[in-house]
This record gives sequence, structure tokens and C-alpha cells, in this order.
Amino acid sequence: GSVSEDGAFTVKLTPGSGKYLSSIDFVLMTTDENGNEVAISADNDIHKDWDNLIFKSNFRGITMAFNGHRIFSKTICSTKNYIIFSTPMIVNGETRNYRFSFIWNDEEFNGGHYITNGLWGGYDENGLPSTEIFDLQSGDKIQLISGVTMENGKPKLVPGDEFVYDGNAEITELPLDGDEYQYYFVATDRFGKQIASKQAIFKMKISYEELLANPLPDGTYAADVTNIREYEIPEERLDQKT
Repeated sequence: GSVSEDGAFTVKLTPGSGKYLSSIDFVLMTTDENGNEVAISADNDIHKDWDNLIFKSNFRGITMAFNGHRIFSKTICSTKNYIIFSTPMIVNGETRNYRFSFIWNDEEFNGGHYITNGLWGGYDENGLPSTEIFDLQSGDKIQLISGVTMENGKPKLVPGDEFVYDGNAEITELPLDGDEYQYYFVATDRFGKQIASKQAIFKMKISYEELLANPLPDGTYAADVTNIREYEIPEERLDQKT
């Protein structure tokens, strides 16, 4: 990891690694009041130069929100037409995963828009993933998840806002309201093995209020990289199945 001329956090892979690379994403983290690191987003909103295997952060200072409430979300599938995300939530006391998508459209601001999909059916008794999606119902009691931290070597969901679902679902981008964040890349090879980069420290230079009034376009950054450090990522974090 290094800082490019335009201020982005950048990684460059060796030429021979290209034939093994399946995907590359980032993990965005913050530190809670107890000093614990909390992952608040795992996304692939990065600038990708596949020909030269150079990948740069596109840090616009946002995370995802469900009906205006901040959520942890994770990319699970990406194509040239769409990206599918998953966010854990507790619905009527049961932990579920909610799916939503970003639909690419070059004519729109930042290249597209979000749509909601619904609750994923989970795994069956044989461990096979469901292909079914179910709608939330009006009156459902929702406990959102705002992040994922580590506790005793295992991932732990961090509870977010609670509310009663009113039948309407909307996914939006919500500006970050903190001062400093941690960021690293995760490369996944064709065999599923994951490798993490060094960790960059981002210091916000644009406030929550400014970002709320004027969201940043791609390639305009909400923070400066103040430090790049060696960082040992727990394997359990790399292999989160949220």
C-alpha cells in the first residue's frame, strides 16, 4: 500500500498474480469508545486498473443506510451490470440477511442507483444456499447492525438502530460523522484465499454536514491518508459470513 499522486490509498499487484485474482474489495473500520476496532463497511467501490493491476481507494466518506439508519453492508457479488450487497439485521428476534443491489447507469450521479431486494432465505439443512428472497412485512420489529467487531477471536455483530417496519424500504448513502477511519484492501484469489494489504489511516477533511448537503462525485476524496502501517488482519475477520 502507498499514497498515489491524487491522494488515494493504492495497491499494485505483481503481473503474475493477475491470472489468480478473482476480486478485490476494501474494509472500512472505526474505533469504538472502548478502543475496539469495528468494521463498518466491506465494499468494492474502488478504482480498478485491471490491465496494470493497480487499485485505488475511492473514499467519498459514506456508508450505506436502510431507511435513513446506518448499516454495515458487504459486497457478495459484482458484475458489469450490478453489485449485490448483504446486510445482517435482526427481524422479530431472528438474525437474517437483507439483500440490496447497486444498478450501474453511467447517466446517473456516481454511476447508478440502489434497489432493495429483500430477506435472503439462508442455508438449508444440507448447507446449500437458498435462492429465495422474502419481503419484510409491515409491523416487523427491526434491529439493524451497524458494524462487526471481534470478541474472543470471533466476529460479533454491533447493534444499530431499532424501529418498526412500515412497509417501505430504501437504501441510500449516508455521510460518515467521525474524524478518523482505518481502511485496507482484501484480494481474493480464484481458490477463495484472501490476502489483506497494509492499513491506511484516513483523516476526514470534509464534515458530515458538508457531505450531506453536497455528496462527493467519484474521484473526489473526503479524507487524507495520514499514515500507512503494517496490520495483521485476523483470519476470522477475512472469512466473515455475515
